[in-house]
Amino acid sequence: MVTLELLLGARASLNMQEPFEGGTPLHTLAREGFVAVAARLLEAGGDASIKNDAGRNALEEAKYELDRLERQTDGASSATRRAKILETINTLKMVLSVQ
Repeated sequence: MVTLELLLGARASLNMQEPFEGGTPLHTLAREGFVAVAARLLEAGGDASIKNDAGRNALEEAKYELDRLERQTDGASSATRRAKILETINTLKMVLSVQ
């Protein structure tokens, strides 16, 4: 979170799309289940509507990753990651519904 606050203080672009898959920082945070940082990025003006090269916004990217993980059966680490992503999905829905 400290790194994000430093970037925000430097007025870094919150919506820069990376060149490989077209994802934004919010796509990555949502897919990886970093709920608090994703929520802070949205509060700071991150755009949740931007689509990556696969045509998914950040919320859809998190749902896609959750679906992919649910098809795997490789133990507790996947269960923990699924729980983090599900929490991120629910938080993104809540934050986006009040914007």
